[in-house]
Amino acid sequence: MPVILSMKDRIKLKLGKVTFTLKPLSVMEQQQVRSHKTMDAGVEVADMEMEAYAYIKYAVKDIHGVKLRNKKDYKLEFEGDYLSDDCVTELFTLQLGVEFFHAIQTLKTNHVPEKLTYYGKTKILKGVKLEVVPWGDPEN
Repeated sequence: MPVILSMKDRIKLKLGKVTFTLKPLSVMEQQQVRSHKTMDAGVEVADMEMEAYAYIKYAVKDIHGVKLRNKKDYKLEFEGDYLSDDCVTELFTLQLGVEFFHAIQTLKTNHVPEKLTYYGKTKILKGVKLEVVPWGDPEN
């Protein structure tokens, strides 16, 4: 039986000591993420960095495990429903490794597999945990 995500479900993505709370993307948000293209040898290809930027902007709703230099917990900044551009840029500086960007490539289509793998490969991402928190659970 097929299983879908509710737009109110949340996805916990843990990379090392950092945990992101993500929301599934609407069709319009997915289109915005996929709209970032670049030319490579005369061929239009996905601009993976800008797709990741857009995904983070639309999907990230909470973060734990990140501190500011003054030792206070890092707090996300929103402009309406989405992260501010400054906040997205700051998240890009976290140095979470390539695993973060490979996870985004899978999650940007609301596909939440049992185990995340390197994008387009079968090798499982190390140090990455994924959990769906269904709408109505106390954590959500």
